[in-house]
Amino acid sequence: MAKTIDNLRTQTPPTEINNGLVPLGKHRVSPIEREWWEKYRLNVGTSSFNVTYACSVDSNVVDTDKLISAWNTVLARHRILRCRYVKTGQRGSLRRGYDRFPPQIKTVLLKEVTTLYSGNLLSPVEHTYMDTTQWSTTPTPAESKWWEEYLHGASKIYTLPNLLERTTYAGRTRLTKLPRISPMKSSSSLKNKKVTLHQLALGAVALSLQHDQNDVDVILGGPYLNRGAKDLDTVGLFLEPLPIRVRHPMTAQSTASYLRAVQASSQEAIAHAIPWTKSSARLQQKHISQIILF
Repeated sequence: MAKTIDNLRTQTPPTEINNGLVPLGKHRVSPIEREWWEKYRLNVGTSSFNVTYACSVDSNVVDTDKLISAWNTVLARHRILRCRYVKTGQRGSLRRGYDRFPPQIKTVLLKEVTTLYSGNLLSPVEHTYMDTTQWSTTPTPAESKWWEEYLHGASKIYTLPNLLERTTYAGRTRLTKLPRISPMKSSSSLKNKKVTLHQLALGAVALSLQHDQNDVDVILGGPYLNRGAKDLDTVGLFLEPLPIRVRHPMTAQSTASYLRAVQASSQEAIAHAIPWTKSSARLQQKHISQIILF
């Protein structure tokens, strides 16, 4: 019997080595899901992070029944999109929707709908959100050291009056209209300098927060895709905050040098990105709500 078992073991193909990475599984939530759950549980405000998609459908051009069928098939094939609604109390009818998709999820779903609508078949879903190991990664000593040095000693002085600790997630959205020519000039200038719009926004916010200081040195929160190679076409919530430190001496008046500093810092943070639950510890904060600039 022992000899037979040994023979069977030698014939069994080796299992894939995952370096200790553990999939999320069906019964656990990711850190970012837990974060959103806590916000809803507190019920002290309404989040405005919705990514909407609206379009006008011409029934003379588009087969609406076929389009609806394609959407129903796509939504049904992803387990993470299934929900169970339990009606309690006298709060009226339930509102269901799919309006909180991050941009990457929206892209994946639209691609699948297009495939079905065009009469083609979809391959089976091989990698689901429950299979991801994205939050199982342990930072290396070198990565941990880099983040400690990157975040150490950042200024906490901001040009904002009455800056209090957050107690609610309610807030306002402020819209400023710019002259039409301004974005055109900015786009042309950024293209020449190879600076992204997000990097420009980081630089502008940093300046506004510390415009009366001798030097700019502030940590801002940016969005991070947080998807591994296998997760690029996976439907699920991966997007996480990423600390980005903007640091530049005011004595250097060159706009180009300032943008280069913002660009370099942003690229370095992305290159050394680790799960938010790990990098937030470097900020010596217990909860994201205590970090006022996120």
